[in-house]
Order: sequence, then structure tokens, then C-alpha cells
Amino acid sequence: MGSKNFQYLDELIHSSANEIILDSDIVLDFDEESEYDDGIKLDVDDLTIDGNGHVIDAKDGLCRLKNHAKNITFKNLCFKNFKSKFPISNQSGDLIFENCRFIHNQGTIYNYFGNIWLKNCCFYRNYLSRSSSGYSVCIYNAKDSKAFVSDSHFYQNEVNYPHYGLILNDGLIEVKNSIFHENKGEDCEICVIFNRKGELLVDNCKFKDNKNVYCSYDFAELIVSILNEAGKVSLSNSTFENENRILGSIKNMGICRIIDCKFKDSLIYNSQWYSSVSRPDELDFGPYLEVEDSSFANKYDEGVIANSGLCKIASCNIDGRSYLNNDDVLFIDEKDFNLLKDNIINSGEIVFDYDRDVPIYESFKGHGKSNGTNSNLEDDLDNDKSDDGYPPLGALFR
Repeated sequence: MGSKNFQYLDELIHSSANEIILDSDIVLDFDEESEYDDGIKLDVDDLTIDGNGHVIDAKDGLCRLKNHAKNITFKNLCFKNFKSKFPISNQSGDLIFENCRFIHNQGTIYNYFGNIWLKNCCFYRNYLSRSSSGYSVCIYNAKDSKAFVSDSHFYQNEVNYPHYGLILNDGLIEVKNSIFHENKGEDCEICVIFNRKGELLVDNCKFKDNKNVYCSYDFAELIVSILNEAGKVSLSNSTFENENRILGSIKNMGICRIIDCKFKDSLIYNSQWYSSVSRPDELDFGPYLEVEDSSFANKYDEGVIANSGLCKIASCNIDGRSYLNNDDVLFIDEKDFNLLKDNIINSGEIVFDYDRDVPIYESFKGHGKSNGTNSNLEDDLDNDKSDDGYPPLGALFR
């Protein structure tokens, strides 16, 4: 059966049916673009549109879908070649996507004062460039909005825009059981998730082989996976693998908690920054970081963790080069903390909550060195600096 046009879809949506099952692809006709540049309005509550494996193809036109209704569900459907500012917008409504694909769109979903759910969805080769006017490649979740993503795959999407990423969050977003793989950023600060002012919860996710390859802006710092600017982030049961470009996987400037995560061959706010050294006087640091039950495997010379705020660590395995505690307070909660083949470089305060009298080399079960308070080891300030006078900051860098 041949394809049908956007007018046909518009008429189906407003036909008073509670469920629509497509029997053909929906393709934008050449003479429909001006008619639907303001979008097909989704204003019917409790509507399900089952794509039945078919495609809605905007043919690189500026048309879009605008939802204002409650409980709108799309399932078994592919959205393709949308090129408007907000291809799919949800304003104060409830929008559900189940088993949907989003392919080669310029920007995708804009959630404004609404709720969206994405279950078993795939975002593939979507993009955002300098010529675009959208806010993110895949999802923009605005203030006072909620987004829930589960069992989904973000694969080979590209962002070439200074301040955004695949996902831009100012509201509340939960991402569970999902994969971010081979996504690419170019000439931008962040590739995958930019948590600007919102709350981000990530659980049981995998970030692998994502890249941020180049930036012409002096202020940009090339984070690959997660940039937390002024919000709250909780990462649990997740893996970051081979995300080693410039400053690495994660930068935290807000509140961040990491629980039972693994970092393999990844730099976490670690860098080749000015002659392979990160300079703390030129960077912003978040107020609080908590790391529990996590494993760090880092092959890079700069090390594993650097702290310039308030950092709490419990039950972690670290295999890297150095831990640097710079100017502030490091709390170590548990005796199970392991530091392997490393040095501890401290110019602030280290607090052992379980037993402050335990020597640092015993409590860390490894080779340790401390240059601050709460240590009975010999001070060695000369080792706090790298060859060019700046500290060798670590992979988890605040």
C-alpha cells in the first residue's frame, strides 16, 4: 500500500477515535509544508496511535507535532527527517512513546511544563548544528517538566552546537536501563547529557565510545557524557567506558552522587588541559561530591580523583596514579577503601570518620602519601606539583 500524507494523519487524529492503527507510512507532501509549519495539533485526550511498524516522514520539512493533551501514546512508530525547531513538542501535556524510533531529525522532543515517557525507544543519527535553532539533539526537558527514559538506545547521534547536548535538562529526568553509544560532539562543551539546572537520575546505564572531538571556543572544556552545571545528579549502577577525550566523561559544578558505578579507560573531568595539566585556578568546582561502592580503572597519567570542594568517599577501588585533595575537606567513611599503586597528594584536610588514628597507609591498604592534616606521614610538598608547577589532577575532577 502506498504512503499517505499529513492531512490524512491530521484527520485521523481528530476523528474521535480512541485508538488509531496506521496501515501505511505517513509522508509529507511537497505542497503541505506551509500548511503544517505550525504543526499538527494533538489536542485529543486519551489517544493511542499505533504505527504498526510504519514511518512518519517529514522529508526534511519544517512541520512538527504539537501536543497539549493528556495521555497521548505513540507506539511501534518511526519519526524521520523532521527539521523544525521543535519537531515534537509537549506543552503541559502527557506524552508517551513506546517502541518508537527517531531517525535523522534535527532536534527531536521539546518538553515544556509537561510529562514524557520513552520506553524501548531508539534515537539514531539525529543531529543539531550551528544552523539549527533547537535546544538539543534528542530531548529538551524544560523547567518544571518531567521526563522518564527507560530501556532505550542513543546511537551515533551528533551535536555541533556550543551549549547543548543529546539531552538538555532544566527539570527532572530519570534515565534507566539505557545505552549511549558512539555519539559524537564537535565544537561543543558537552556531547551526551547537559544537566543545566535540573535534577538528573541515571541508573543501570552504559556510556561507551562517546566522543567530543574539537572545540574552537576558549571557554569550552569538552566533556563527553555528563555536565552538571548547577543541578543535582545521581549516578548508580552504571558504566562509563572508553570516554577519554580531553576532560573526559563527567564534570560536576553542582551536587553529584555516584553509587556502584564503573569507569573503565575513561577520564572523569580529567584533561590534556594546557600542556596535559588541569589548572584549578581556571576552573569552577562544585560544592559537594559523594562517591560510594564504585570502581575506577584509569590508565592515564593524570590519575583518578581530584577534589577542590567537599568530597565524601566510601568503599571504592581505585587503580590509577594519584588522588589530589586541594584546599578543602575529604571525608573517608569506611575502612574498605582501596587505593592501588597510587599516591595521595593532599593540601587540605583528610577526615577518617571510622578511626582517625589509623595510619593512612594502613587505612588505604596501599601506598599512600599525604601532605595535609590528619596524617602521620612525612610532608613532601615538592611532590604536589607536576613539572610545570601545576598539580596532576585526577580523573574525577571537581
